[in-house]
Amino acid sequence: MKQLKIGILGTGRWGRNHVRGLTTLGQEVYIYDKNSEQMEKVAQEFNCKTASSIEEIFSICDAVTVVTPSNTHYEIVKSCLNAGKHVLVEKPLALNSKHVRELLELAMDRKLILATGHVFRFTDTVRELEQMFRIRYKNIKYISMRFLNTLGPRSDSNVLFNLAIHLFDILDMIVHEDPEIIQCQYNEYFGSIILKYKKIIAHLEVACNHQHKFRDMYVLGTDEAGEHLGNYYNLTESDREPLLEELRAFCYAVQTKTFPSNAARIGYFGVKLCELAQKSCEENKAVEVEL
Repeated sequence: MKQLKIGILGTGRWGRNHVRGLTTLGQEVYIYDKNSEQMEKVAQEFNCKTASSIEEIFSICDAVTVVTPSNTHYEIVKSCLNAGKHVLVEKPLALNSKHVRELLELAMDRKLILATGHVFRFTDTVRELEQMFRIRYKNIKYISMRFLNTLGPRSDSNVLFNLAIHLFDILDMIVHEDPEIIQCQYNEYFGSIILKYKKIIAHLEVACNHQHKFRDMYVLGTDEAGEHLGNYYNLTESDREPLLEELRAFCYAVQTKTFPSNAARIGYFGVKLCELAQKSCEENKAVEVEL
């Protein structure tokens, strides 16, 4: 397939990984960051080209990846779509579901690919779970998930939009039904969330500044014989690099004009659950999930 010209907006820690991944995939990479010193350093490290503005990126590139602070995503993605560019934006797609719907409609109207960076969709563990979850577990009793981070809180979003949104997306992949009730308590550093499905209860724990780094899940259910079956899963386990696979899928989607598994309609689910979790905490009660 033909080489793409891809612009990367943002060259911080994760933006640098986008640059590394897309150059590894053999794409022609252009980068832009308001921090020109940081941008030049990344350009030299990966032998890619720099742009003097977002407008220059638009004039050159076929597609764009957005790796900027979460509170900038809505405006930047909107400008990319209005410029006629396919977009992969790191999660969250936006910080409220109304903005997400607006971006989805804009992408559909312009016939553009809009994907959200839910990287766990591309780990071997989660892909395997998606295929065999309902086959292995005939009657699920509960799901327990953790996303514990050694890093501090982010200034551009809270623990729900930064951490819990990953777990919401994984549940969306493997459970194949929407939760009915959500209950949440969180602060700057920690969040505890309960999701009630028709026959399943899931508990999610997220934290910053933790002593340990965990992204894992435990499932208790029964097998066909009615025997208890419990399994632990490390959600990061993968023989292939998940981000590289996500970037490869985005390039393929642009080249073939097809939708990747992390198309933006998936991103709406996570953002909406984050909103409802916030509402639950603010009102100090469980709330119904209406998507």
